[in-house]
Amino acid sequence: MYFSPKIIVDTGPFFDFLLSEFWMHYYKKIPYKRLRYIRDEIFCGKLRSYFYNITLSTTPSVIVEIAYLIRGQVTNEIIVKFWKFVYNFFKNKELDEKFMSILNMNQEELAQFGPADVSLIELARSTHMPIFTGDSRLCSYCKSKKVETFFIYELTEMPI
Repeated sequence: MYFSPKIIVDTGPFFDFLLSEFWMHYYKKIPYKRLRYIRDEIFCGKLRSYFYNITLSTTPSVIVEIAYLIRGQVTNEIIVKFWKFVYNFFKNKELDEKFMSILNMNQEELAQFGPADVSLIELARSTHMPIFTGDSRLCSYCKSKKVETFFIYELTEMPI
């Protein structure tokens, strides 16, 4: 299996990755029960290895969704630490954040998936980079439209 050196990251995998990195940085452990996709140390290691060795792109819509997700997970005091951590990660990693105007989005796709997912689809179409997602419905749709996607659990095929 080919693993792209540049990917567009969807909310779910990005949130799990950022939250797991945050917990490791501050608390030296990962509460896997709080995560949706990362269930164990081996998978977490594969995701970390992949994300630290590639170029990550996303859209502001995904970052807004991450903001909503973190609010349901931790206290306000921890949210402040989390965003400082995320800011530094994005800065050090040189996150490639691309704005995709809702006015340029396909209206049918917008009605079906919402602005965050459609921003990823549009970004993938314009850059020819795959979308890294945990959303099986989005993944199936993209494949039917010849938009390259990479489902998160395909990482299990990646050598350690």
